[in-house]
Amino acid sequence: MEKQRLASYCACAECQRKKLRLETSAKTQRARPARALNAVVLILSVTLAWLVFRILAAQQREQEARFDPFELLGVSSSASKAEIRAAFRKQSLLHHPDKNPDNPERAERRFVRVAQAYKTLTDETAMENYRKYGNPDGYRGTQYGVALPKLVRSHGRVLLLLYLAVIGVAFPVAVGAWWRAQRHKMSSSVLAATYRMYIFTLARTALVRNLMVAYTASFEFANSFHPGRMPALIFTAQALKRTDRFDIKKARYLFPSEDWMTQGLIVLHAYTSRIPEELPLELQPVRAALLEKADMLGTALIDS
Repeated sequence: MEKQRLASYCACAECQRKKLRLETSAKTQRARPARALNAVVLILSVTLAWLVFRILAAQQREQEARFDPFELLGVSSSASKAEIRAAFRKQSLLHHPDKNPDNPERAERRFVRVAQAYKTLTDETAMENYRKYGNPDGYRGTQYGVALPKLVRSHGRVLLLLYLAVIGVAFPVAVGAWWRAQRHKMSSSVLAATYRMYIFTLARTALVRNLMVAYTASFEFANSFHPGRMPALIFTAQALKRTDRFDIKKARYLFPSEDWMTQGLIVLHAYTSRIPEELPLELQPVRAALLEKADMLGTALIDS
């Protein structure tokens, strides 16, 4: 709401560009969960399609494996032996591999089943087995199992423990760490502590120079100070003072300052003041970090 209010009050090109960047950033943040959801839906869809394919293939194999001698020979269950022999001769000629050069393997499988059907209907023992058990060979118990890779069979316990460790420990810890990191941030990914510091600072002073103090004190830059940069910081601070651009000793914080705050303030003043001396290499990563977050933190500073 505040962003819309600011955009409606100011129609300058810079504010409109900022509004466009904010809208683009908001759309990107909203699109991230949508992309994750789409990925999950895609994975589930592919898995479901694979399962349907396997089920249909299994049904096809089961249909091919189903044995009905009367159906294979094309006779009724009350057919006489003469009718069965005549049907067998007809089917054996029809499905003989030599008569089916286009697909001899399929014809051979069909030919073998036709011969088995004829034997079943003409042999009393085979016919009795078929009536009792549904096949001419007698009772065959059905067993179901799952084919597992050799690695799983040989190291099953280790893999099970590893699986439990990932699902039961690593995954919850990762989710918890992510949640703890996210709950300290506002909707725009700015740390809540940074927002509070902005409000505290701007409520007590309206001086423009204090905006740079507040910006460089953003907690996104915490722990960025390294003692090895101290000589470069002293050199840059002296160059700023020598050209009457900025004196770090005159900087005023409304709260206890840290080394990383002073470091950021010196580097940012060196960048905005365009001092003749080139920024030392040690401080260039600091400058890059300050400029990288300028859009996000600058917007938060305005909103505060």
